[in-house]
Amino acid sequence: MSNQSLLLAVGLALVGFFFRLSEVFFGWLDIAFYIYLLLVLIAIFIGLRETYLQENSTNFNILFKGAMKPAALFIVLVGLLQIYYFKEFNPGYFDEDIAEMIAEAEANNYTKEQISVIIKNMRQFTHHPIVFSTMQLFALLFISLAYGAISTFIFIKVKVFRTF
Repeated sequence: MSNQSLLLAVGLALVGFFFRLSEVFFGWLDIAFYIYLLLVLIAIFIGLRETYLQENSTNFNILFKGAMKPAALFIVLVGLLQIYYFKEFNPGYFDEDIAEMIAEAEANNYTKEQISVIIKNMRQFTHHPIVFSTMQLFALLFISLAYGAISTFIFIKVKVFRTF
């Protein structure tokens, strides 16, 4: 991986982290995951282009590996920044979500025992910074594999993409 790919991944991760931070500081909507998806596409395309220019080959395996290098580094950096974000900047994120679920459960006439089970399960499985960040990391990884395969196929088949 070249320095350009490394700098690209770090830069894109910081842009994505800015959108995550904007929820707390500016009150923006929670759109960070969608921004991550867009940034993964950008990383894949730039990785494809860089690999094509270096290798001058349209071999699917070579291009796919080259496309996934900056995308994979971006995803790992995003996962680490997510953990840091949920622990340091917005530790009340999960408490707010749990409070919404409790209000919804009470509106649907759940018993106290059912509500306590819901709270316990939420805190244990999905509403913990490391668990949530890891689930998001794996979701981004699998989506980026699909994006990478489709983008590489299109890159090979459509000659216009190789001229940028």
